[in-house]
Amino acid sequence: MAVSAAALLGIIGLLCGASVVAGEGEGDKWAVLVAGSSGFWNYRHQADVCHAHQILKAAGFPDDRVIVMRYDDVAQNALNPMPGVVVNRAGCLPTERDASTGGWDVREGCNVEVGCGRDYYGAAVSPESFINVLRGDVSAQRLFCEKINSDPTSFGGCEPKVLNSTARDRVFVAFFDHGGTHMLGFPPAWKVSKHGLGARKPHLLPSLTLTSTLL
Repeated sequence: MAVSAAALLGIIGLLCGASVVAGEGEGDKWAVLVAGSSGFWNYRHQADVCHAHQILKAAGFPDDRVIVMRYDDVAQNALNPMPGVVVNRAGCLPTERDASTGGWDVREGCNVEVGCGRDYYGAAVSPESFINVLRGDVSAQRLFCEKINSDPTSFGGCEPKVLNSTARDRVFVAFFDHGGTHMLGFPPAWKVSKHGLGARKPHLLPSLTLTSTLL
């Protein structure tokens, strides 16, 4: 359940390359964390996103510059033997039950669901919203979120939180899911390609590799 080596190295590089709070003359640092799958059988993707968020939070990375997209159907899933708990490391799997509650005794710090963001969840985790986030298109995202939030028949919701980065800033994009060369998958079967990002954030494209953190 651990974060892939590529994603972990990316996070470490982001945090070690400069201080979390940019100094004079430096740009800001942003992070976009995405789990592009749904269902308990894809547990690892959302667990990895939450673990990545915990790493950033522990390093003092400001939440207002971290954007989290995850379906959020794992912690309370009927198949989850530990309701409300999501773990990312084998060493965190409990072996004993709490004598008073009968539930599994999860060690402190092992539940990565605690404090994990969900700026976009359910139906809001889509190619359209992902592209709007990367483009920094808050107008389009506001309309998208209004549509999602007003649909009582669909599970999902969001706030129009997008990248407000410039060419001076450093942006870390970690995507955990299935996919292929120049292609990412979204639930339930949507796809987005590198060429669909457009020109609103051209400084992202030279370093954006869509295959480096796929699991």
